[in-house]
Amino acid sequence: MAPFVIGLAWTLALGAAALFIARLLHRRLPTRRRALEGAAIGAAGSFGLLFLYQNVLVHDALWYYGYLRSALVDRSFELYDEFVLMNPFGMYLPPPETPPIHLGTALFEAPAALLVRPLAIMLSRMGIVPGGDGFGPLEIGAATWTSLMLGIGGVALVHRLARPVCGGSASTLAQVALLYASPLAFFTFTWPAYPHAATVFLGALFLLVWYRGERPFLLGLLGGLLALVHPQDILYLALPGIDLLLTRGPLASRLRRGGWIAFGTLLGFAPQVAVWLPTAGTPLAHVYVDIGDPFIWTRPAFGAVLFSGYNGLLSWTPLCGAAIAGLFFLRRSHPRLFRGLLLLLVLEWWAIASYGYWWGGASFGARYFLSAYPVMGVGLAALLERLARRVGMLAAGLCAMPFVYWNLLLMAQFRLEWIPHNQRPDFIEILRRQLFEAPQMLFAGLSGTLGWNQVFFVELFHAAWNSGSVARLAVWVLLATLLVFLLLAWVGWLGLGERVPGRRSGNAWAVVGATAATLAVAWVASAPGFGERRLLREAIDVPLRIAPETVRLIPLGRGPEPPTAVRIDAGASFAGERRSLDLISFLHNAEKRTTGEQIALLEVHGSGCDHQALAVRAGIETAETAPHRVEVVASMSHGIENTRVIQSWWQENNSAFHYWGHAYLASWDLPAGCEPREVEIRTAGGAGDFEIQRLVVATYVKP
Repeated sequence: MAPFVIGLAWTLALGAAALFIARLLHRRLPTRRRALEGAAIGAAGSFGLLFLYQNVLVHDALWYYGYLRSALVDRSFELYDEFVLMNPFGMYLPPPETPPIHLGTALFEAPAALLVRPLAIMLSRMGIVPGGDGFGPLEIGAATWTSLMLGIGGVALVHRLARPVCGGSASTLAQVALLYASPLAFFTFTWPAYPHAATVFLGALFLLVWYRGERPFLLGLLGGLLALVHPQDILYLALPGIDLLLTRGPLASRLRRGGWIAFGTLLGFAPQVAVWLPTAGTPLAHVYVDIGDPFIWTRPAFGAVLFSGYNGLLSWTPLCGAAIAGLFFLRRSHPRLFRGLLLLLVLEWWAIASYGYWWGGASFGARYFLSAYPVMGVGLAALLERLARRVGMLAAGLCAMPFVYWNLLLMAQFRLEWIPHNQRPDFIEILRRQLFEAPQMLFAGLSGTLGWNQVFFVELFHAAWNSGSVARLAVWVLLATLLVFLLLAWVGWLGLGERVPGRRSGNAWAVVGATAATLAVAWVASAPGFGERRLLREAIDVPLRIAPETVRLIPLGRGPEPPTAVRIDAGASFAGERRSLDLISFLHNAEKRTTGEQIALLEVHGSGCDHQALAVRAGIETAETAPHRVEVVASMSHGIENTRVIQSWWQENNSAFHYWGHAYLASWDLPAGCEPREVEIRTAGGAGDFEIQRLVVATYVKP
């Protein structure tokens, strides 16, 4: 237990130092207090950006990003590239024919993705950074950075809501503490691009508009957007609904306000309806039933979602319990706010407890309760404000530090995979490790120790430092400075305002944004072939590395399913079908192969295939996996500009020089009536090995 106590002492000491400096500045700069509060929240976000932020898409985040990438690159929501060709490890996928869901996450990421796409294409052609096909680090970074900005922006908006109610100092302390003592830190920095950051942002904005004025259309629009991001959050609309019932006044006036709320809701949710109509045949698809996790409203797991060792809210993040208790300090001073926040919390609790997958799957903590994060942010501010009256703000802030430390230890355990993903954990073992092993591994766990589990800026710094290049270190400093500046400016703009923007300008921007999103989704849904399904047969025994002058026979069998694919049975036939063979491969130590030189010959065997032979050539269908590695650059005899890069990864060789590895996609149409059973591969003579990552026969049919 000594490691835990030592770590806690360090946490309290660092927290006391930060709070002392903040109090000193607060007293010496009384006219800049609002700016100092924003700077504190921005500094908390900057710490997460520099020391926790991962530019990766994990589990559900890849699903939601897949819609964005597929729409931008393929003009469809068919996720074959994302979940079959880009998913060699078979991550969790929704069942076949599940209609698109949670489009709000992709739509929020779209502006940044559109901005960086031309740059990604240019840098890829220059051989600096892979990309241009939607899978490069810049393009993924557009999604993860947007998620980070929404998460921290949501914290700033919660502060803006709580500040007039609880005071600036108490609210600032509450928002910083709750950020790092709840699952929000994990899903803002470590596993970004989940819907939760957007939910916190929209939820805080909704509550701010609801509490500060009569804006029925904007409230409805925000409610529709909340449902577009996370369907359960349509519950936010219960607050203006209750107001309509309780407010005294002419019936016609209340009906008019209700009509504006309904109109705004329909407009905000319209992009989802635009894609459900052609894919599901209905404007309201039962997607949770389709994926096997329906809501069972009559049998909610009220106790389990709070106290279970399997991601229970209070058992994992006890500060959230204190925040909920703090709401009751608002009962007399701000009764309308108290009633609304308490109602929203109870409704979200009921919805989460009724969900068949209430623990959140491969989740860190009670992530579904992030839908009620703004409620807890206000409650914690009220609690700290009341506590500060008795013991002072410095002592009140220190009381929150152990909860932050506890949550960071859990994050370290989760990242080290000591806590199993998507399995019921041994909570007693988790608690034991919190006291003994986790404190010793806190920094290593948070900064990343696994190959895929790397903090973006820490990894970039290591690469720049190991290269010995002053220019690379300067680029690292400039990039870090730029992103921190943008984050601070964003927090300042959101969190320091006194009032909601004017009615006309706010409504105009809202209408333009919602209409543009709906038209964009409708444009994708109107594409030729939209709604086409793929039936798959996939090669068995791959990945497979083949030496030169070798013959291998690869049978076709079953593999992971994309959400829009169904399985093909042997001998099945469909009207109007067409088939293609997709190969993902790369070369090892074959840099001396010239452009167009034949690497292998693929022969498709099966009924009606006529032993069709398909050539795989260097620099066209495949290429050297690491063409920019220092050991091979001088002798590269083929390029990759005419290939289609489908997978990229960051790695290093024995000299510790960092470089990009690639895999390449080649596709061929198969003759009508071809029923493939196996593929024969004959490699030609020459330097280097030929590695196959995936080999898939896809049949396209109209359901």
